[in-house]
Amino acid sequence: MIRGIILDLDGVICDTAGFHYLAWKRLAADYGYTLTEGDNEALKGVSRTDSLKFILGKANTQLSEDDCKIDLQRKNEWYLEYVKQMDETHLLPGVTKFFRIAKYKGIPLALGSASRNAALVLSKVGLLSAFDAIVDANQVVNGKPHPETFLKAAEMLNMAAHEC
Repeated sequence: MIRGIILDLDGVICDTAGFHYLAWKRLAADYGYTLTEGDNEALKGVSRTDSLKFILGKANTQLSEDDCKIDLQRKNEWYLEYVKQMDETHLLPGVTKFFRIAKYKGIPLALGSASRNAALVLSKVGLLSAFDAIVDANQVVNGKPHPETFLKAAEMLNMAAHEC
């Protein structure tokens, strides 16, 4: 029996993939590479570090570890510029209704996201307080698709994974 629900953020509650694409595209341009929408599809759900490695490979460029850290920070700052403009209109269709029904039925909700900015995004779209637990990339060692994010979310709901 399902007692709790664990949701992803990007592409489920709202779509920030376009914001990531714009920020990665901007970074790739610094290396003389034009990031395509197809490239962007390959980056969905991939860690920041692995996304940067992908772009550097496409651009046939190598960076020091320190320069990688700097570029990851630059990309995130550009992404956050877009996120700061978000509001409830960025919720995907049906999300508001889903949250109303879950609350009415008393179903605990957790977020399991690969994003390091999940709380900010949820705050901008007005859903931060709707979650009983939030697990993002800041709280796990093994990012998705490893199950650690979801197992931790179930634990925070005080439930077994199979109950979510």
